[in-house]
Order: sequence, then structure tokens, then C-alpha cells
Amino acid sequence: MVYTNILHGLGWLVMVIAVAMLPSLLFALGAGEERAFTAFGISFLFTLFAAGGLIVAFRGTQGALTKRDLLPFVVAGWLVMPFFGALPFYTMTPDASFTGSIFEAVSGLTTTGASSFETLDDKPRALILWRAILQWVGGWATIFMGAAIFASFGIGGMSLRLSPLTRGETTNLLQRLRATGKEIGGLYVSLTAIGLLVLWGTGVPAFDAICLTLSAVSTGGFVPTDAGLTAYDGVGPKIWLMVLMCLGALSFATHRNIARSGLAAIREDPEVLFFFNIVLGAALVIWLAVLLSEPAHANIFDSLFAVVSLVTTTGWMPKDAEWMAHASPVLLLGLAVIGGGTLSTAGGLKLMRAGLLIKQSLREMQRLVYPHGIVRSRFGDRSYSIQLMKSVWTFFVIFLTALGLGGVLLSLIGIEMEAAFAASLAFLANVGPAYDMARAAGLHGPAFHDFPTLAQWLGVIIMLLGRLELLVIISLLNRDYWRG
Repeated sequence: MVYTNILHGLGWLVMVIAVAMLPSLLFALGAGEERAFTAFGISFLFTLFAAGGLIVAFRGTQGALTKRDLLPFVVAGWLVMPFFGALPFYTMTPDASFTGSIFEAVSGLTTTGASSFETLDDKPRALILWRAILQWVGGWATIFMGAAIFASFGIGGMSLRLSPLTRGETTNLLQRLRATGKEIGGLYVSLTAIGLLVLWGTGVPAFDAICLTLSAVSTGGFVPTDAGLTAYDGVGPKIWLMVLMCLGALSFATHRNIARSGLAAIREDPEVLFFFNIVLGAALVIWLAVLLSEPAHANIFDSLFAVVSLVTTTGWMPKDAEWMAHASPVLLLGLAVIGGGTLSTAGGLKLMRAGLLIKQSLREMQRLVYPHGIVRSRFGDRSYSIQLMKSVWTFFVIFLTALGLGGVLLSLIGIEMEAAFAASLAFLANVGPAYDMARAAGLHGPAFHDFPTLAQWLGVIIMLLGRLELLVIISLLNRDYWRG
């Protein structure tokens, strides 16, 4: 391993954070928000200086990039970027909490959407824009990390999603990373630009449309106002937000295939069919449950929006959704656990892994009836091996272990047991607002801004573990990895 490769690469990641601050800095200047302009100015200069220092100091000293450099680089990047992303939050007000600032930055970059802010309307608009930008940057980083690194390592069965998008078009590792990042970036920016124009055209104010689009495409869940989605009249904005959430939560390998060969590529991706079956089935179940309990509050559109929001791990809901009290918190959190597609911005287990677990369970049941029968092992048009299933099962077991351990630790800190496990799930699946939805459905527990300091730091760790796919940490703890 060449550590100068990692440090040089970290310099460029920090540079990305510095460049991402410019829109908020310019917005604060144009809007006359002096406090925000000062905070972003200081943060930008400090971040730019740190990035430039790392890039210049280690330029020309890095060796040939190898696969063994990649996982430590990913972990270091997710640890370093939130620190610089938290600077505007921390420098905005003299009494700002360092813990709350880190929590907000990590929640944004991991596209979790759990907020330490009690209110939003009293915050500078430049800071609200920064939260949305952090989610958008984190969404791109998530797709790139999965496509360029995790898939090549086969982490959690992701080798099944190898495609021209994940392989690039060259044999050199550095060139392949650049090619993958460029192709993903083009798709990501295109979806964002189209989404912004359409959402703005539905009547949403320009600033709110920007923030909501950045959050929807990244399946993040931050909103620009305390009123949430109730601030926007009509069903048009919500319909388009559902479309954007679905686009963000489906595999970008599929988006790439659609861009090149048309909509026929959808039939080749079993995750798409699985996604819409879950969405329609769960929406119908929730609507029927509300209809039987409180017919006056039954609304199939609200149920559909909530399910799309949960499965994509965005977690949005109208703030006045009284009907949530008639939905099951277990069902709501279970939908969040499933998550979106592989190589997407969504968190959770991922649809591919959930589908493989179901298929393999049915296959084992079939073998009980026909012990010597030959059963094809295929996911869509691709066959999978028992070794791949072992990787998926390993991920699933580690996911459940981390979920349980996080819940126990949060409860020891002082969070009520049920709320502790719900919060642990929301952090690990990177769908923070699901915890608020469960509270609306009857779960008793404090809001994130009322969590003790230690609980917020634990939440930061769990969010990062969820975004790092857990198996990365296990791999780095394995001595065989460091021995090559």
C-alpha cells in the first residue's frame, strides 16, 4: 500500500467539498446574508488551503495505484469529508454545537436526512442550500464508490452488478476510476438538471425547487422549510418528487443502459420489477389498514408517496399526515430496511440482496421436496454462485448484528428501547426521516435534536457504517487484506 496515494486522493476529495461551498457562498453574498457569507468564506478558505496543501505536498510522490489502496481511501474519505462539510454549520453561530455540526454534515453526505436542527425557518437560506448540496455530493460519491470500488471487490454480492458502467473502458485502474466517475457524473447531472426544470415548472419556488431536487435525486430527505412538503400546493410537485426519488433509487447501471439502448433495458433489470412490486403492494396494504381504522384519512396517493419515500430511503412525508397513526411502525421501518437498487444513491440492504435472499430461500425449500433436483440459480439474466450467496448472507448477518448492537448501545445511553432500535435502523439504512415517520405512527422517542451528545456521536458512527456497506470494515480488519 502506498499511503501517499491515499493522502493525495484525499486532497482532491477535500477540494470537491471546497468547490461545493461556492454556490452557498455566492448565494449568501447575493441574498445579503452577512453572517452566512462570513461563515462560508472562512470555511471555503480553510478547506481550500487544506486541499491544496495535500495535493501539492504529495504530488509526484504517489506510486502506482493498486486495488489494496482503494478501501482505506474510501474509509478515509468518508471520515475526512464530513469534518470540512461541518465547518459552515459550526462557524455560522458562536454557540453552535460541534457535535450537532458533525451530525448534520455526516447525515447530509451519507444521504441519511436525520437533522439535529429543531427548526429551519430561522436559519440562513445559504445554510439550507448547503445541506441540500451536501446530500447531492454524497449521492454522487455513493454511486461512484459502489460502481468503481465495491463492485470490483464483490462486496456483499455487488459483483453481480458488474457492467460497462462499473468496469470502465480501460485496463489501467486509475483511468478506469476516472472513466466511471465521468460517466456517472454525466448521468447524475442530467437527471438533476431535468428534475429541477420540471419541479420549478410545477410552481415550486426556485430556491425550494433547487433544494428539493438535490435531495430527491440523492434520496437524502432534507427539506428547505419547517412546513415540509405541505408548503407546496397541488399534487404536481409530489408526483414529480416521486419520479425523482425512483430515478435516484434505481441502479445507475440501468440508467446508463436506458440512455444507450432505450427503455427495453428495464426488462433486463429484475431490481426494477422488484422495486415496483414492493411499492404497489405496500401502498395497498397501508391504504387498506388506514381505510379500516379511519376511513376519513384514507388516501391512496398519500400511502403511495410514503411507500416510495421509504423504499427509496428518502423518508419524506407531509407534516400533517395524521393517517400515519394508523400505520404500523414495523411495516414502515421494514420498507426502509429493504432500500433501493444497487449502484444507486439509496441505502438499506438493497433490492438485489433482498431479492437474492428470497430466491435462495425458495430454492432451499424446493430442494427439501426434490433433494436431487437441479435448480437454476439466476437473478434476471445472470447466474449466481453459492459463493456470491455466502457474501450476501454474510452482509445480511453483519447488518442485523450492527442493527442490534446499535440499538443496545443507544438504549444504554438513555433512549427508550423501541426508539433506540428504530433510530439504529434509521441510521444504518441511511433513512433518518423513517424514524420520524415511526414516531408519527405511535413510536415513543425523542427527536434527533433532543438526543444526548453521546447518542448523536453513536448515530454518526452508525450512519458511516451503513454507507460503507459494513463489509468494508470487516475487510480492513482482516490481516489477509493487508498481506495482499
